[in-house]
Amino acid sequence: MRPAAVLLDLSMPEMDGDEVLRRMKMDPELEPIPIIVVSSERHREPDCLKAGAAAFLAKPIRAPELAALVGEVLSRSRERAREGSLRVLFVSVGDFRFGLPLEAVESAVQLPLTRPLPAGPAYLSEYVEIYGEPLCVMDLAARLGLEPGVTRLEQKLVVIRNETQKLALKVDKVEDPEELPREAVVPGSSLGGAGEGPLKDLLVAMVHGSRGTFPVLDPRALLQRSLWRQLPDLIELYARTA
Repeated sequence: MRPAAVLLDLSMPEMDGDEVLRRMKMDPELEPIPIIVVSSERHREPDCLKAGAAAFLAKPIRAPELAALVGEVLSRSRERAREGSLRVLFVSVGDFRFGLPLEAVESAVQLPLTRPLPAGPAYLSEYVEIYGEPLCVMDLAARLGLEPGVTRLEQKLVVIRNETQKLALKVDKVEDPEELPREAVVPGSSLGGAGEGPLKDLLVAMVHGSRGTFPVLDPRALLQRSLWRQLPDLIELYARTA
């Protein structure tokens, strides 16, 4: 069992409270667990906090005071746990499974009827209307040089936003969103070669989950900035020729 917090009495019989605190903070598995120290020796508070205690409560302990302090410590602990976490929408194209940062995703729908665009690169040759809004469609299989793994009737669209513009990504499968904890995320900036070449601005992180290790890619980087700026013109061109 992994406790949400530990209440540590420095004056426990036959146990050195200072040593317990030190050992717990030295153990990588136990270090994240917040420790609330209780002691009648008020002068020990600075040393305990310096050693890693989350809070110090002087004896005698009063129930309302303890309950309030535990609530505050647990709240801070949850906030720290969320720092560095990553909310991801996993998608698949062929055999390639990867994540998209949820902050870039607006919605996901079954692939509706698309129409050809009169201009644009091969992977950006379709147009769709979603809830009455015209969007260009990027074929991720074509963009990544992969073969689709499902039929067109089974494909999905993931709508992403870049500032004020939107783009629909055609993928094979869309999974439920996940929030991955900090310890499961390796930022792309810390990976060798991630800041150069084709991975520049594309690789957000590598994440470890129950199904293995997968990349998280920023889909907005799959389209050059010049093409992002051209999206309204492509849609307008379609409107004139439709």
